[in-house]
Amino acid sequence: MSINPSSWKDPAIRAVRTFVQAFVGAIVASGILNVLATGDIEASAIQQVLIAAGFAGLSAVVSWIQNALEDAGTIGAAVK
Repeated sequence: MSINPSSWKDPAIRAVRTFVQAFVGAIVASGILNVLATGDIEASAIQQVLIAAGFAGLSAVVSWIQNALEDAGTIGAAVK
């Protein structure tokens, strides 16, 4: 069974949306906004946010692949 490239568009859009939501969530949860507001910026705090954002991106990529394969009918839907 082949995967149609056009079937990857919708999952890609959902993955980008997932990444943005997770990135904003990581920023809010880390308290980095308070740090930026007070002007007391530490490199380690920024590094932690970027690491969290990187894992959010990795999660979004995995979600994109899984959604594309499910939409293409290549694998069964785990939970829908």
